[in-house]
Amino acid sequence: MTLFNLGPGGNHSDPPRSSVLDFLTPPPQTTLTLETLRTIENQVLTQVNAELGTRITQADLDNPDPQLLAEVEVSARRALNRILTERKIPYSTDLDHQLVQSVTHRLMGYGWLEQLLPPKRDVTEIMLNPNGTVWVIPRGSSQPELVAELQPSATDAMLVISRILANANRRATEAEPEVSAKLPRSARFPTGARVHVIIPPIANGTHPALNIRFYETEPVRPETLLAWGALSKELFEFLTQAIRQHLRIMIAGGTGTGKTTLLSALGNFIPREDRILLIEDPAEIVLDHPHVVSLESRPPSIEGKYEVTMSGLVNAAMRMTPKWLIVGEVRHGSAGASLFSAQMSDHPGLSTIHASTPRAALNRLALLMHLDATTALIGNVAIKELIIQALDLIVQIQYVNGVRRVTRVVEIAPELKGGDVWLNDLWVFDPTTVTWKQVGNLSRERG
Repeated sequence: MTLFNLGPGGNHSDPPRSSVLDFLTPPPQTTLTLETLRTIENQVLTQVNAELGTRITQADLDNPDPQLLAEVEVSARRALNRILTERKIPYSTDLDHQLVQSVTHRLMGYGWLEQLLPPKRDVTEIMLNPNGTVWVIPRGSSQPELVAELQPSATDAMLVISRILANANRRATEAEPEVSAKLPRSARFPTGARVHVIIPPIANGTHPALNIRFYETEPVRPETLLAWGALSKELFEFLTQAIRQHLRIMIAGGTGTGKTTLLSALGNFIPREDRILLIEDPAEIVLDHPHVVSLESRPPSIEGKYEVTMSGLVNAAMRMTPKWLIVGEVRHGSAGASLFSAQMSDHPGLSTIHASTPRAALNRLALLMHLDATTALIGNVAIKELIIQALDLIVQIQYVNGVRRVTRVVEIAPELKGGDVWLNDLWVFDPTTVTWKQVGNLSRERG
């Protein structure tokens, strides 16, 4: 596989010309294979490390010393010139820029990942697959895009992952091959991020599996949601009024549909005097509110100790004088039961769940409770009674023709009908006209 051609654009001397025909013939090109290029880069890396290694290992990757960065570049350029001379490879400004930048990123940054971090790319997620391919999801899109020009080696992939996890005081090892971590905000990760890593052999391939999902930089504003076409102004006003009436709302949707984004936007309409207990796994919701206590669950250690569960945090939150409870996503039956028990005791709340329809959300809640050891003995009728007493509205959000849309808002009837939970449609989205229609009126009221 050829990677780099040193042709007429390179800054090397043309060979002597002896005739008109020679003058008309383009100069020969030097072609470097991918293997040769990597060999040269590794040689440059070794020489720079030998010269500046001690200072580099002690450097702060998120706030590198500008003088040290400049010294690394000078050292890399000097080493590159020496190696090119030894190999009799013509000098090229393009080759110089490519290799010196790559070496600098590997030594003083996050290597191949640097090309995908802000401000160079505006993405919401970066993915590395076990086959070595790199993918990104651009902001505003739901479809991953292949970054064909990036082909990190397995060694480089693990090096970058080690540096990322070090920011969260975590590491991926044979004993702990799967790691989830939250990255704090920094110069290189200005919004913070959620990271998930699985290394071989659990990841079936030559490379580890890596997902980096970036958080929002600030609360999502109503005008942003309206500009995205997620919902109409009238529907948004209806939902914010439901917040002011202290209704208990669950947002349902698939992966990446914007459940958390919509929850964040609605949460910022909670009255400023109300105290909010925010419970997440992991923390990613941004609220522009003066009175928020944010709690984050924690998985058990390798020894199975020190776990902090979502249900435990909900129960703890009830001892902290909350006015509102916000649960990032209900993934376990015990968390759902704790949340609903709290909301039954007159605490308004916001939560999300992974489901494609409002009915599917209720079915998933029941299934989660049956599968959870702490709630498995709750009968079907009791679960349904719990739901109708603890929830008022379900807001469904999903992708329609590649655009995030709120597709339904349903009210949960306050009584079982025919032994089942009854859902009343209040708003529906019409994809043919791209409009939202109010088809029912809210009957449940809260102070």
